[in-house]
Amino acid sequence: IVLERRQTLAEISRATYLMGLVITILTLLWVGGWTVGKDSFLMVGGGVLLFYLPLFFLIPSTLFYLVKKYVSLRAAYLLFPLFWVSQEFLLNFTDLHFPWLVLGTAVSSLLSFIQIADTIGAFGLSALILYINLSWYLMLISDQANRKKYAALGIVLLVIPILYGAMKRESQGMQERSVRVGLVQPNLDPYEKWGSGGLESLMENYFTLADSAVSQGANLVVFPETALPVYLLSGLYDEYAERFFSFSNRHNAFVLTGMPDILYYADSSMAPGDAKYNKVREQYYRNFNAVMLFSPGTREVQKYGKVKLVPFGERAPFVNLIPFFKEFLQWGVGISGWNPGDGPKLFSAKLKNNQLLNVAGVVCFESVFPLFLNEFVLTGADIIVVVTNDSWYGNTSGPYQHKEIAVLRAVESGRPVVRAANGGISCIISSTGETLQQTRFDERALLVGDVPLHTSATLFSTFPFFIPALSVLAVVVALGGAIFGKAKKRKKSK
Repeated sequence: IVLERRQTLAEISRATYLMGLVITILTLLWVGGWTVGKDSFLMVGGGVLLFYLPLFFLIPSTLFYLVKKYVSLRAAYLLFPLFWVSQEFLLNFTDLHFPWLVLGTAVSSLLSFIQIADTIGAFGLSALILYINLSWYLMLISDQANRKKYAALGIVLLVIPILYGAMKRESQGMQERSVRVGLVQPNLDPYEKWGSGGLESLMENYFTLADSAVSQGANLVVFPETALPVYLLSGLYDEYAERFFSFSNRHNAFVLTGMPDILYYADSSMAPGDAKYNKVREQYYRNFNAVMLFSPGTREVQKYGKVKLVPFGERAPFVNLIPFFKEFLQWGVGISGWNPGDGPKLFSAKLKNNQLLNVAGVVCFESVFPLFLNEFVLTGADIIVVVTNDSWYGNTSGPYQHKEIAVLRAVESGRPVVRAANGGISCIISSTGETLQQTRFDERALLVGDVPLHTSATLFSTFPFFIPALSVLAVVVALGGAIFGKAKKRKKSK
C-alpha cells in the first residue's frame, strides 16, 4: 500500500527506512545489551547497528520504484520478493554482515511449512512468504474477474509447502546412527567471568557437569563459547589444560569447547596482514574466538577459529583499512579484539564403537549464515555443534531468536544441530527442525541425549546459491529494464 501511494523515490525511501527502523528496534533492541548495560562499547556498537541495518531495506523499495516507473507495475510486483531476497543475501558479506532478519526465520515454529527449506533454503522461504502475501494483496485490490485467481494462487503457495512438509515428516524413519552428547550449561555471568579470576571455580563448575554427562553415557561433551577467559594452550595455563587431557583420557570421551586461542609468529615475515604486535614479547600474533576438540589418547588438539565475527561487537568493520582503529582496538581477549579464522574446518572424532563422527563446530553468530554453514556440510559434516554465549544480552528475545535460527539450519542442511550455551538455550534439534530437548534460559544445567544422525544430501546443500542467484538475476534484469525504459521514454519525449 505504501509503495503504491508514495509517488517519488524520496517519499518511498523515507517510509521504507522508517519501517526498517521500527522492525529493527522491535526485533534487535537487545543487541546493544541495553537491559544489562555493563559494557558501553557493546551498547554503542548495538546502537550503530540499529540505525545502519534499516538502510538495506532501501534496496528492494528502490528497485520496485525503478521498475514501476520505467517498466511496469506488474513487473515490479512480480520481482519484488526477489528484490527483498537480494538484500538478505547481501547481508551475508563484507564486514557489515548481519543476516539476522531473514524473513524465512520468522516461521521456524511452523515445522511442516519450513520443511521445503531443504530445497529452497531460508532465502527461498522469504520469497515464498512474500509471494503468498503479494497474492492476497492483489486479490484485495483486483477486480472481480481476477480476485479468485489471486486468492487461489495464495492458497496454493501456502498449501503445497505444508503438504510437502507433512509427507516428509511422516516418512522420516528412525536413524541407524546416533551419538550421545552432553551439553554443559554453566550459567555464568559473562561480564564477571571476563573481569575477574577464579579459574579453579570455573573449572569445577564445568567438570562437575561433565563428569555427570559421561556417567550418563555421553561420548561427546560440549562446553559453551569461550568457556575460560584465558589462552588455555599458550603455555601459561598448562595445569588447567592438563585437566582437559586427563578428563578425555580417563573417560575415553571427547570434549568440544569454545576457548580463546592465540598464535604467535616467531618470524615476522610470516605474519599475515591482520596480525597485531605484542610489544612485551616483540612478536606479531593473531587471536581467535575458537573451538577446540580434546580427544582421548592424544595430545593433539584440533582447532577452529571463528570466521564470521559480529560487526562492532567482536570486530570493528574494515578495521584493517583504518590504521587508527587497528591500533586503538588491540585489546587481546575481549570485545572487538578477535581475528577472523582461516576458514571452515571439521573436527574428527572416533567414538567408542569405532564410529567416525565429523563435527562442524561453529561459534555463536556463525549459525546465522546459511551459505557459510553449508560449506561444513559439503565437506562431510555429520552434525552441527553451536557453542554460544547469549548471556551477554540477558533474558531478552535475542537468545530465543538465535535458537530458532538454528532450526532453519537443521532443515536446510538435513543435519542435526546441537547448541551448548553459557546461560541458555542449550538444545538438541533434529534434522527436520524438531527440538528434541532444551534447557531453560538462565539456569545451570546439563542436557544429555541421543542425537539421530541423518547424512543424506538435501537439494539446498547441493545447490545453495539457486535462490540467491535468482534474486541477483532479478536485480540485473530490473536495472537493465529500468535503464532501457528510461532511454525509451527520453527518446519518445524528444
